[in-house]
Amino acid sequence: MAAASAAYDDFITALGDPRVTEVEDDVYAEPEAQVRVVEVDAADGGGCVIAVPPALQKPIAKTALFKLKAAGGVGGAGDELVRLMLLINPEWSPGWIKFQRAIAAAAGEEQVRRAGALLRFSTLLLHRHPKSHEGWKTRRWLTQRCPGAAAAVARDTEIDLALHCCGAYYRNYYAWGYLIELVTEAGVPAAEHEALLARVRTWAQERPSDHSALVFLETLAERVLEADGADVAAVLGRAAAFAEELLDRRPTHESIWSHLRWLTLQESARLARPPAARLSTALAYLTRPAPKDALLMKEHAEVALSAGRYCRWVLAHLPSGATSPPQLPAALRAEVEAHLPVVRVGV
Repeated sequence: MAAASAAYDDFITALGDPRVTEVEDDVYAEPEAQVRVVEVDAADGGGCVIAVPPALQKPIAKTALFKLKAAGGVGGAGDELVRLMLLINPEWSPGWIKFQRAIAAAAGEEQVRRAGALLRFSTLLLHRHPKSHEGWKTRRWLTQRCPGAAAAVARDTEIDLALHCCGAYYRNYYAWGYLIELVTEAGVPAAEHEALLARVRTWAQERPSDHSALVFLETLAERVLEADGADVAAVLGRAAAFAEELLDRRPTHESIWSHLRWLTLQESARLARPPAARLSTALAYLTRPAPKDALLMKEHAEVALSAGRYCRWVLAHLPSGATSPPQLPAALRAEVEAHLPVVRVGV
């Protein structure tokens, strides 16, 4: 009991260190090791990390629960105890609400101090729990509606945090949703749109099945296309090159074919261009010879099925004789229609 209480006190003290940016498992710690604060090299971002031996995590949690009960619940608990409880369970909404109400009730410098402290703690918690719904909900409140937090919020820092959490937890739609709100509501300056597009495309190339990342790219590209003086052909040309590269790498991922549908609609609506190039790409996947290796047959069938779905979708959106959206070349339409039955029979 004494060891657990000492570990709890060490953790509370470490949480009060303003240099701390993360909490990590000290997996290589000796059995008798204690909670410690470790400085991070400047090359890795600087700051400090709270290193917690796994053997102490349960005793610390039990001590925190005992103290919370003794305090009569969240209302009587101190800020340090509430922070620790949130690190244990980031979806514990009463803890977040307590901090929000305290900020709303404060004024002047005290309000700014409390808002800044919660912003720093939110960063620490999201590094520990990158897909916490309540964590991102509070972050959204802090950056968009919190009184006193405006001076401490930096857009580039928010983008870096969200992208870090997207990488730490695959398909992190809470973090991607936060990024989309930064672009659409907080407003990323037009001059930065292309740089952010390039950055996220590089990120998505290594994670092509992350549909949320592609939705973010689509949302940001639409903002670029709607800006005054936008070079629509150039923007969509870069989007097309990116989509083709993704398909070439991972043609089995349905999220990429969904992205190709978005691109097809944009080209048809903004350039009055029939999707002949996109359809030709899909037709190439649809008509690839079947591999001799039985292990590759499943992937071949999946690709053909996805390509066939895309082709049917295009033909359904561009009926014969239509003038808007633009018509497909008759020969290409006939070739696609001739190959579609093969997919229905073979898959």
